Amino acid sequence: MIKYTPSAQRTLQLFETPFEQHLDASNRWVIMADMVPWDDMAKVFFPKLSKDSGRETINLRIVLGALMVKHLEDLSDERTLEHIQENIYIQYFVGLSSIQTDPVFVPSLVVKIRERLGDAGSAKLNDLMIAEAARLRAIKHRRKSSDGYDKSQNSGEPEGKGKESVEEVKTAEPAEDSRTDPAGNRNRGTLSLDATVAPVHIAYPLDSR
Repeated sequence: MIKYTPSAQRTLQLFETPFEQHLDASNRWVIMADMVPWDDMAKVFFPKLSKDSGRETINLRIVLGALMVKHLEDLSDERTLEHIQENIYIQYFVGLSSIQTDPVFVPSLVVKIRERLGDAGSAKLNDLMIAEAARLRAIKHRRKSSDGYDKSQNSGEPEGKGKESVEEVKTAEPAEDSRTDPAGNRNRGTLSLDATVAPVHIAYPLDSR
């Protein structure tokens, strides 16, 4: 059976805390909680769960929130749950109605969630989040210049920056050479490569996380 709390029923004023003052409305997790298309993302789960049989699920809002916390903070499954357990703002973000000192669920459930979603489900959640971020202008738009080099409209970078690095990897002009390789293919020139360039897992300010 499916359990899900619509996003309209979650407000900052209704979140109960043991403190006299309310949560700070300017906190990033509070702001993001209002930006995420929770209802549309929850619908991705509905076809993969039974509405009438089986044990009631953990609130899908909590599941979705935990997945986003894991991705945004780049945490392991275990650290994600600890992060939620320790941070009152993240507890509000994932949809809890009041502060909770126990883990929201066991780490092994995250693995089962990924298996249930599959690649198609994960891609759908990602597309929904990017579409909503674009609608709210929360991500920067990229355009392609006349020279074929992508530049951000808001990056403040001078025109043509990066053009030299693009040209460095262009192939040399075809040389008139009669030499052939063992397969009989004619040598068409020399490929110039920069050995210092390698793929590295580094996040940049212009990346859409």
